[in-house]
Amino acid sequence: MWGRLLRAAILIVPAATVVCVVTLLELADISSRQQAANRHPQQQSGHTTEKQDWTTQIAVATDWLDRHREWVNIIFTGFVAVFTGTLWGATKRLAHFAQTQAGDMQDLLRAARDNTTAAASQAEAMKQLHAVSEAQERVMREQAETMAASLALTQKSAEAATKAADIAEKTLISTDRPWVGMDTKLSGRIVVDSGEYRVPVDITLTNYGKSPALSVDYFIELCGSVDTAVIRHHQMINSVQYMTALHSGFVGKTLFPGFPDLHSKRVTASRATIDGEREKAISSEGTDQAGLYIVACAYYRLPGAEFFRHTTAVHQITTPDYDPFIVTADKAVFEIHQSMLVTSRGQMT
Repeated sequence: MWGRLLRAAILIVPAATVVCVVTLLELADISSRQQAANRHPQQQSGHTTEKQDWTTQIAVATDWLDRHREWVNIIFTGFVAVFTGTLWGATKRLAHFAQTQAGDMQDLLRAARDNTTAAASQAEAMKQLHAVSEAQERVMREQAETMAASLALTQKSAEAATKAADIAEKTLISTDRPWVGMDTKLSGRIVVDSGEYRVPVDITLTNYGKSPALSVDYFIELCGSVDTAVIRHHQMINSVQYMTALHSGFVGKTLFPGFPDLHSKRVTASRATIDGEREKAISSEGTDQAGLYIVACAYYRLPGAEFFRHTTAVHQITTPDYDPFIVTADKAVFEIHQSMLVTSRGQMT
């Protein structure tokens, strides 16, 4: 728009300048001719002459303008027409620009209205999301409460299952489990020489239960006093428990009910050891605590179990009134009768 106004000004200003210059030249020419025609022979003062010259020029200019009024009107009317046309064009362009600006403003207002609508929609969406979030939180809280209740029920069920398993195990132990017994009998003569004691025995392992016993085996030792026999008895039980803790010792036989397992064995012990145990017992407790004792322990596993069960026994194979240790010979062989196996005590688990 400003470019168009500048171009119109460039056209109008030179034309107006030309008109003014022509008018001034015409006025100057008329003034000079009038002065030549009306020159007076008398000399006037400089001030009066100058004043008359300006008055004369104004009068001449007025007279020229009056005589050429039509042309002046035509020229100025043309200028006014040109200016009016230029002003009309500029006004039209301004109107178009204003219309364009109004359209842009309408677009801006429409965009602002759309943005406002979108912001309202987003606010509504956020409100709905907040409501959904609260609903989800409420559902999750209810689910957590339900899961806690379910966990409590599961824990109770697990406790009930554990209790039922314990009852089943106890029922199995009391009814269907294997029970391994151990019978120990002298099978020959006791031999005593300067180096050791040798006692021949028959060990019979019998399953009195209703299911097979697994990993069946036994310990057996010879002792010279009650105290030593009790100590060996506890040591054998601890050894069985130690094997359970290490999950070791899963060897041995499988003993079925109704099929006894007979073992013939010669139990030996150092004479120095047995004599030392006897002398210690006699000096502290008397002759009743001294003698010859066999300590035995059979161990086995239940089907499906890892820990071991055991059966123990302590057998006294000499009596106070029959003491082979009074013999001073380097070697003696004593006949052993069944009546010599006078005491037997033990434990079964």
